[in-house]
Amino acid sequence: MPRIRTIVLLTGDIVSLFLSYVLTFLFLRSQSFLYDIDTLDYFFEENGLVQIGLVVVALVLTMYWVGLYEQLRMRSRRELIENAVMSWGVVFLLQAMASYVKSNYVLSRWVMMFGSIVALFALVVWRQIYLIFLLRVL
Repeated sequence: MPRIRTIVLLTGDIVSLFLSYVLTFLFLRSQSFLYDIDTLDYFFEENGLVQIGLVVVALVLTMYWVGLYEQLRMRSRRELIENAVMSWGVVFLLQAMASYVKSNYVLSRWVMMFGSIVALFALVVWRQIYLIFLLRVL
């Protein structure tokens, strides 16, 4: 049975990662990096939410595989960033392999690259806030 601390951490990770990619898409759309894509059409007709969801699921699974949910208190921020970057490396490789198959579930190149940068910062900030909360409350 997972502990409530792990569930809160997992939920926060999923929300911060998902919002990072959605907000990155909206920013890139407003700056005309993505051409002729309507926001609602992208999210619902062209499987944008599914693409982002698959990336988030792959990230969470690789972060679990790396051990980011076993050890809730990291020794340093550097260790957290190293493990997170390794997780993103695996997800980038999975996206590259899926693009060779010409799948409709591959996230756009620009959204994947810029969204991963935003998501890395969001993940580190969320984990630091969670650690402060964990140390004060528990």
